[in-house]
Amino acid sequence: MMRILLGACLLTLGLPLALAQQAADPAPARSGEPALEAMPLAPGSDALTSSAEDRLSLAIRVPVDGPALVVEQREIALLAGRNQIRIRDLPAAVTDPGLHWQLDGMAGPRRLSRAGSGAWTTTLFAETGGSRQLTLSYAVDGLERELDYRIVLPAAGSADSARVTAAMTLTNRSGADLGGADLSVVRNDGTTTRIATGPQWPDQGRLRLRPGPGASVSLERSLITTARGDLPLASAYLAPVRHHIALGDLPVPPAPDTRATLLGAGNPARPLGTARLVPGANGGTTLIGGRSDALSVRRVQAAYRHGTEGGIDIAWRIEVHNRSGQRQRLHLVEQIDGGWRVEAGEDDWQRTPTGLQREIELAADERRELGYRIRLQR
Repeated sequence: MMRILLGACLLTLGLPLALAQQAADPAPARSGEPALEAMPLAPGSDALTSSAEDRLSLAIRVPVDGPALVVEQREIALLAGRNQIRIRDLPAAVTDPGLHWQLDGMAGPRRLSRAGSGAWTTTLFAETGGSRQLTLSYAVDGLERELDYRIVLPAAGSADSARVTAAMTLTNRSGADLGGADLSVVRNDGTTTRIATGPQWPDQGRLRLRPGPGASVSLERSLITTARGDLPLASAYLAPVRHHIALGDLPVPPAPDTRATLLGAGNPARPLGTARLVPGANGGTTLIGGRSDALSVRRVQAAYRHGTEGGIDIAWRIEVHNRSGQRQRLHLVEQIDGGWRVEAGEDDWQRTPTGLQREIELAADERRELGYRIRLQR
């Protein structure tokens, strides 16, 4: 009995001593992932947060299509041992950011876990504590770009060129403030424009930039009017007449259907409305839009009646008046859907995949009447 009691006393006294010795002299840490998971967190190591305030640089490349590429560098202080890091202020649309440590040859963590909108967490082991430079690179959607033009047209009859200025609007819909960025925007011709965003570029914020200086561009003027030729019309009406201008080489090549603001020469310049830039029939760029009062085009539906064989006979009379003191060229474009054939006017009109078209020249103050008749199959 005495031996049992004595052994119990020695065990009771030895247990605290062993625990104290273990705390004072821990076993060497093992390398690799199992050792990392087994190592206790140092005090405060679970509170390391990297935010936008820690950024050293931010570079954004915006391509013509697709997501933007973002590379940012931050400074972060690590503790010796295991570190749990929370990375904040990333765009909400980021799905798989890459994380790279550049100082001291440290390898980046294999995996980041989302911890809410714009926040990610990771755990890593550092042999020694101190300041490190963290490089984050990721692709992000939500940087919307829109190219538009400001085009000042010379006076009618003038041999002067048009004055063209390109501008681009970038809208930040990434969910994060991207202020202080070195921004590279790839233009449609593959060249790059670089600008600085300024200290703040918040979510939903817009940047307006000019990819290049304005330029004088040659032009070939004409006018255009478009209409539906397959629909019934209750009464005659004046169809809108727009500018149809073939432009020379633009300083910044446009994408299809790029928007343009038209102005007439003068001081101040006279607003002529908006237009769009489309690929020309023989290459180059054609501007269609704005408004012109040089011509009046009155459309009268001379017939719209159902035939005996189930078709519909449609006839149009189009009255054109050149009210300007200059010779004018007019493109007439008729959209006709469904199956149809031309009954009259075929020699004057050209059939296209979408309907009919015709081009006429009018002298100053000339009036002309033209038309066509079709059989529409419904």
